[in-house]
Amino acid sequence: MSDWWQTRLSQIAKERPEGRTFAAFNLNIDVVARVTPHSIQRLIESTPQLDWECIQRIDVDSLRSVRTREEFVAVLRHGFKTGKSALLVRETEDFVPWWRELFPERTESMGGQAGIIANQMAALGATSVVYSPLLSPRQASFFLDGVTWPVGEGDSVCYLPAKEAGRPEDLTREPWVFEFKKGETFHFPDGSITTPRANRAIITTAVQGPERRFHADIHRWLARLGADLDVAFLAGYHQCGDRPDDFDAVRRYIEESRRDLLLLTSQNPSLKLHIEYVPAKVRELETEVYRELGKVVHSLGINETEMRSVMRRFGREDLAVGLEQDERAFLLYQGGLFLLRELGVERVHIHNLGYYVVVLRKPYHCSPEVVRDACLFASTVNARKAQAGGYVTVDSLEETARLPLSDTGLEQVERFAAEAKAVGAPLQPVDHGIWEASDHYVLVTPAHIVPNPVVTVGMGDTISSSAYFYEVCEAKA
Repeated sequence: MSDWWQTRLSQIAKERPEGRTFAAFNLNIDVVARVTPHSIQRLIESTPQLDWECIQRIDVDSLRSVRTREEFVAVLRHGFKTGKSALLVRETEDFVPWWRELFPERTESMGGQAGIIANQMAALGATSVVYSPLLSPRQASFFLDGVTWPVGEGDSVCYLPAKEAGRPEDLTREPWVFEFKKGETFHFPDGSITTPRANRAIITTAVQGPERRFHADIHRWLARLGADLDVAFLAGYHQCGDRPDDFDAVRRYIEESRRDLLLLTSQNPSLKLHIEYVPAKVRELETEVYRELGKVVHSLGINETEMRSVMRRFGREDLAVGLEQDERAFLLYQGGLFLLRELGVERVHIHNLGYYVVVLRKPYHCSPEVVRDACLFASTVNARKAQAGGYVTVDSLEETARLPLSDTGLEQVERFAAEAKAVGAPLQPVDHGIWEASDHYVLVTPAHIVPNPVVTVGMGDTISSSAYFYEVCEAKA
């Protein structure tokens, strides 16, 4: 079976999809710090006042923000032990000088889903447009050539180089990303931890700036803007507006955002909208937020860790527990099918280490074979990014496609087929990695695993955007 997948992969890597993409709203500059055993030793020696008993008692899974140095250390330790990613908010900027002393091995790069996706789409040859209510000149300098910024003029929209669109009065948001490698051993006063996989913890800033939505500088031209696009990637709604402590304000923000998206697609019904899941700042309203957005967007991207927490918030404790006990494609499919029906979207893409699970509502706008090919394309893009960092060009994909797809992914395809048959699931095999039910398709596609990736931040955004970009462009062609 692996020979068929590798042959198909090599064919897909020769493709050159062409299309018009849009990314909004999250922009920031990621400060990426490399966490090494030496930097942890430096942390321990330079901070003797740390309360290690307190650190042991902290329930990292319940944290929404980082307020103390003990909580920060607990977050890192949890990541080292589980190999899982984390995303939290720092409640004080006092952390930053401390971090600068502890982690001299760091870089600055484009961050935020919109920034990462806009640059990656431009690198792949797309006509790439980006928008955010916050764009400082320093932030703008991180855009690649080829990324453009929309400006309304009269009854039309023109497009400027995004590098030149910065506003001197705007702030720059700087989250810190703490990356660690697989197989490294970190020594603590109460024992040692060896990392099972490479991953990262993101500690973002509480400084948010204007709410993530279309502002007056472009709002009047949304219908005209949408007419120029094929696919749009949207992120930032998880911030829940600028008054997340006011539930009525959050609901108004989401309703206004929903109407904005209807306006964006009003002159172009074929425009596809994708949102990448991020935990909502107001957990009590998270299900409501995504249900409302699901009424107007077409596609949702989510990873395996997020799927577990989302299942809990939607009342599917059975699936959350099952995934904790044995994380596998069939349970991710059940979670994806639940979200497909609960949110009303037509596509759910779950990206996991070594394989992807995609659930499609029937009738779908293209064949499931195109969606499978799109997943292979995305895996190749992501593998190249993991190997070399930066942004991936289509010219580098044929070489990367020679890398073998993961044994994990190939095994999950077989396990899915066996489990679906064993439990009597109403699924009929269609082709390699594709099954069909009366009202949906499910795809399980093996992907690459790159040991010790150069970067880990932005991987989910790269996978989701590359896959949907390829799919929409091929369907249009």
